[in-house]
Amino acid sequence: MSSRVGVARLHRLMFGRRSSMLVTAPVIAALWVGICLGQIYQGPSGGYHGKPFDDWAASAGRTDLTELYLAQDGSGKILCFGAGYGRNTPNHKVYLHGGSCNKAALTYSFAPDEYVVGISGRFGSRVDSMQIYTNHVTQPYAGDKGGPAVFGYSAPHGQMIVAFTGRSDGELDAIGVMYAPCTPQKNPCH
Repeated sequence: MSSRVGVARLHRLMFGRRSSMLVTAPVIAALWVGICLGQIYQGPSGGYHGKPFDDWAASAGRTDLTELYLAQDGSGKILCFGAGYGRNTPNHKVYLHGGSCNKAALTYSFAPDEYVVGISGRFGSRVDSMQIYTNHVTQPYAGDKGGPAVFGYSAPHGQMIVAFTGRSDGELDAIGVMYAPCTPQKNPCH
């Protein structure tokens, strides 16, 4: 089978017969490049409100995730989620998503050899709860126990979670992850 026929077949399987190859060809190319380089998106889980975010794209592919932030209101609703890169460096950058991010009561700062291996929680029209797992510890549960559906993302062997994707506005509406190969500072990798 020629590569053109293979791409056309893949396109039909992924997007159906009626979609335009011109519109989806860049999507297939980005997916193929990500697979070849080892970066994989998974998710997001949650609602469809809010604006999309992608920390991987915003950070230009940074893998030095050093901290996570969560803010919740009195009822346990997750209002804000944030990921910080390069703590204690001149290139430190934090990406915050949602509302009331100035009330980030939960801050998880990682040791130099620590990395995120998974997240889990519950969702409905928004992310109701979340728990973060690193190669060192399981962080406390954040949010309320509501939400009819569960989500869970766990990094494949030899990889770690390096970025987050999803939707947010006044709260965290949806969350997903980006996996990438472990860096030399994070070895041995699970």
